[in-house]
Amino acid sequence: MKRLLTLILAFAMLFTLFNAQSFAEEDAVVVLEGTKFVTIQEWIDAKGECGDCMLLLRVKTILNPVLAIAEDETGTVNLFSGNGEDSMIVNFMGDEGLTNGSILVIANPKWNEYEGTVEMADWTVLRMLPAVKEAIEGNLRTYTEMPDGSWECEGYSYQYRFEISGRMPNAAMNSTYVYLSNVPEISFERAYMAAGLSSNSNDYFSPEEAILVEMN
Repeated sequence: MKRLLTLILAFAMLFTLFNAQSFAEEDAVVVLEGTKFVTIQEWIDAKGECGDCMLLLRVKTILNPVLAIAEDETGTVNLFSGNGEDSMIVNFMGDEGLTNGSILVIANPKWNEYEGTVEMADWTVLRMLPAVKEAIEGNLRTYTEMPDGSWECEGYSYQYRFEISGRMPNAAMNSTYVYLSNVPEISFERAYMAAGLSSNSNDYFSPEEAILVEMN
C-alpha cells in the first residue's frame, strides 16, 4: 500500500508540475519561483515553518465538512479546511467532488494545535484531482476498486467482492473463489459450479450478475 501511495503521489506531482502554468491561468493561482514541495514529515519537523512550500496529499478519510485526514508516503496529518471565521477554503462534503482518495495540491499550510493534535490550517488549495483507482491483478482477471467502494471489471460494475472458501466433495484441500457480484449472496456450491464445473447453464452467472476474478 505504501508503494502504491508513493507511485500515485509521484504521478500526481508530475501532473501538477507539467501543468503548473495552465493551473495558474485557469484557477488564478500563482506559484512563486522558489516554491518547493515538502512532505508531511518535513512539514511536521519544521513545525510548519517551511517558507513558500507546497504539499501533495491524498485524502485518506473525510471526517466532516471542515476536517479530513490526509496522507503521503511519510505519514498522516489532520487537514483543517477553514480559518475559524465564516469562510472555508474547501468544503470536504460539498460540491467539489472530493472523496476519500482524492489528491490535493496545497500551499503554505499553517501549524495549528487543536486539543493536542497537530493539524494543517489556513492553507491554499492549488489543485484538486479525482481519486485514483486501484487496479488489482487477479489470477484470472484484472479488476478495480472504485473510490465509492464498488468494483469494476471488463466494463461492468459490481457492489460486492466475495472470497468464498470451502471444500468440494472428495477434494483433498479447500478452494477459494473470489467473485465480484451484484448478487448479495453466493454459496460455496454455486461458486465452484459457476467456475466451470457445471454442465447446467443455469448454474452460471451473467456478466451483469457476477464475475470470477480469482481462484485458488
